[in-house]
Amino acid sequence: MALKLKDMVEFTDQLRFHNGRNITLDSVQRVLQEGADYFGIPVAFNRDILKAGFLGGDKDECLVLYNPEHPKDYYHFCVTLSHQGSVAFIDTYYYGYSKIDARAVNDMRWQQHQNQLDSDSGLEAMAGLIGGAVSGVNKIIGKFTKNEKKEKDEVNYYTIISDLFNKLVEVQYDGIKTGFFGTT
Repeated sequence: MALKLKDMVEFTDQLRFHNGRNITLDSVQRVLQEGADYFGIPVAFNRDILKAGFLGGDKDECLVLYNPEHPKDYYHFCVTLSHQGSVAFIDTYYYGYSKIDARAVNDMRWQQHQNQLDSDSGLEAMAGLIGGAVSGVNKIIGKFTKNEKKEKDEVNYYTIISDLFNKLVEVQYDGIKTGFFGTT
C-alpha cells in the first residue's frame, strides 16, 4: 500500500545533516529505535512508498514509525530521506487517525450546538435542553473526563517522538553512525 503525501501533515521542520552521504533509512531507524528504548516507549517500523507530485508520479521509499500498542488509534509517522551533494535531508510527516481528532470533532459539534442555542429564543433553547441536551452533555463530559488520561498519554507519546527527531538534529551525522548517545 503506497502512502500519499497529500494525506499527511508535516511533523517537524526538515532536518539537514552536512556530510551525510552515508546516512540511510536503516541508520535513521536504528537511532530512532535506540532513542525510543532509552525513553522507554514502544515503537515499531515498516517500509512503504510515499507518492507525491502530479498523479503520484514521484515515489520515494519511506520509513514508517508507529506505536505497536496503538496501531489504529495513534498517528503514524513517515520519514523520508534524500541526498544532495554531501547533505542528507530528512522530512517527517504524520498521518492516520487519533482519538484526539475525534474529540476535536466532538468539541466542534458541541460549539455548533451552543451557537444554535444562543441564536434560538429563550423558550426554544430551554426546550432543547429539557429535550435531552443536558443528558447528552453529561455523557460527553463524563466520557472526556474518563479519557483525559488516555489523551494525555497520547499527547505525551507524540512529545517524545518529537524529542527523538530533535535528538537526531543534536547528534548530527556522527550520531547516525555511532548511535543515539554515541555508544554503539
